[in-house]
Amino acid sequence: MEGMGVDCIIRPYCPEDKNKIAALIGRVYGENAKGYYLKIFDWLFTNNPYNPDNRCHIYVAEDEHKIVGIMANNYVFLKILSSLKIARWGNFFFVDRDHKGLGIELFLSTLTLGVYPFFAFPNNPATLFEITMGMVKIGKIKTKISILNIKNVIVKKVRSGFALNPAKGIISKESYSRGKSKKNYKHFQIREISYFDGKFNGFWEEVSREYPLIVVRDQKYLNWRFIDCPIKYKILVAFSANDDIRGYVILRLIKGIIFKKGFIVDILANPRDYNVIGALMAESVLYFKEQGCDIAESMIVTNKRPYHRALIRNGFIINGSMGNFLCYSPDEKELSFMKSIDNWFITTSDPDLEITSMIER
Repeated sequence: MEGMGVDCIIRPYCPEDKNKIAALIGRVYGENAKGYYLKIFDWLFTNNPYNPDNRCHIYVAEDEHKIVGIMANNYVFLKILSSLKIARWGNFFFVDRDHKGLGIELFLSTLTLGVYPFFAFPNNPATLFEITMGMVKIGKIKTKISILNIKNVIVKKVRSGFALNPAKGIISKESYSRGKSKKNYKHFQIREISYFDGKFNGFWEEVSREYPLIVVRDQKYLNWRFIDCPIKYKILVAFSANDDIRGYVILRLIKGIIFKKGFIVDILANPRDYNVIGALMAESVLYFKEQGCDIAESMIVTNKRPYHRALIRNGFIINGSMGNFLCYSPDEKELSFMKSIDNWFITTSDPDLEITSMIER
């Protein structure tokens, strides 16, 4: 194959590869992406507490001692009905432009590791390829946005040379947020925290009964995902009068090329507790406004209507596709249940969607 040397191999990652992978990312996505990768690498892959054998599970493609492709695995505990199971997300999957033919072997090396279920969130061009490799499509992942400062959005869009397209939800009357803050609500109070204590295990045990398919969000996971992470998050929690946890929301600010955005990275509550969900959404939007964000963005896949109702009431509208959600499992019964997107609860925080998608921003 043109551009490929005779010594091209697919092999497991070793620690000496870290800077070579960074160089690959720099070639493919630029120096900013390279810096982002180096910032999160140890936390996401080496120090992930769910890694089997306490080691990072990455495959690399190497051509004459140069890393030309990578595919990583991100492990979590997944709740499937009443059982817990280790699962993995494939992410950071790309090869440089002169070695595209290595993608098939690299993907298959990762797919056949033997830990299932295996999930991926590919973009549209990669989806067809991954389906031909045996993955099954669960559905599309769509984001919703709320315009927080319409004047700024219009001015910045015009200055950047992009045309406004109201039909795609860039500007509309309904998109102006109506979020209001009270902090102290009738039966609960919303406060910021900097650590997830043991109470979150009890909260998880209670609310998890409402979600048939969801990444386990106990104290261990939440602290690794949002406290140990080098990325800075704001964490708001709804507490009852006797200090029980009613729900939480995780927020992140990102200054993009054109807009300053606020992301609702994760949110969880009892789906019957609409007042809490709505209040957490409203507080999120208010915080984004206070921080001068132009746009608020959220991605929640669920059939629990209170989440969608709260998004609509806070001005969020459909924006577009974030990619596709694919799965592979040799267990036909398990796969049949997971193929229904209505069984799932997924937010931007789930593996690949927020962390690795930022590499391309």
